[in-house]
This record gives sequence, C-alpha cells and structure tokens, in this order.
Amino acid sequence: MRRGVGVDEFWAACCAATGHVGGYYEATDFGDDPVLQGKLCGLVLRGVKRATASAAFDYGEDRARAPKPGDFSIMLDGSGEPRGMFETVSVFEALFHAVDAQFAADEGEGDGSLEWGHERYFTALLAKEGLEFSENLRVIFERFRLVWGRVKI
Repeated sequence: MRRGVGVDEFWAACCAATGHVGGYYEATDFGDDPVLQGKLCGLVLRGVKRATASAAFDYGEDRARAPKPGDFSIMLDGSGEPRGMFETVSVFEALFHAVDAQFAADEGEGDGSLEWGHERYFTALLAKEGLEFSENLRVIFERFRLVWGRVKI
C-alpha cells in the first residue's frame, strides 16, 4: 500500500464528504511514470476511465493485496498527491486474450480499442520482470466507480 503526505487526511475528507464510514483503503496510481500517472488520474476524475487491468503476478503473499469488490482506493496523481476516491465494483482474473471490447472501452485510454496499448504495456512490464509477453498472461481485470474527486486548480 502506498501512502504519501496527506493521504490519510484526504481519506478522512472523502469519508466526511460522502458519508462513507472509514475502514480499509489503499492509495494507488495507474501507469509506470509520473506523466502517465497524471494523465490516467485525470481520466479517472473525469469519469472516462472506469476500469484497469494488471498482471496477476503483481499480487500475492509477498506483493500487493489483490483488489476485491467493495474496496476503496485513493487515486494519486503523478506527483503522488491524492485527487479522488474510487470503489472497486467488480474483479475477475482471466487470460490476457480474454479482454473484450467493452472492457477496453471502459479503461478509457487511447482510442478505447482492444488494440491500443495493452500488449505494448504488458510487454514492457514483463520485460522489467525478466519475462516475455504471452497472450496467456494471467490478468486481473477491475472495474470501479469514482466516488469523490478533486481537480487540481
């Protein structure tokens, strides 16, 4: 779980603004560099990005906790500043090639198509782990809804 300066205070403000009663949450960002993280945070805050996909090997005993429906997350921008709160709506694990056009559109990135970005992103991610991309990569597919957000002024 990533926690930066002001994340706990932001969580408290989100809970107060929405009537949510505390509990477990994580602070997270999407993407692998600050520019992409800022862009994807903006897509989440505008309601364009409502889904994300991550490699299943990112989760497990010695890694992050896998998302579950009902989880809450604080969305961080590219500088690590908290910007919004979202709730995980659904999660399923499947092979990379199982993603459908609707899920790709819900991810809200690029042109919204299946072809845009997935293979390129996972190829680069796997290379960092010393692995090669395969259509049989196990992926966690997560849908979420924005609960509360604040745009940087």
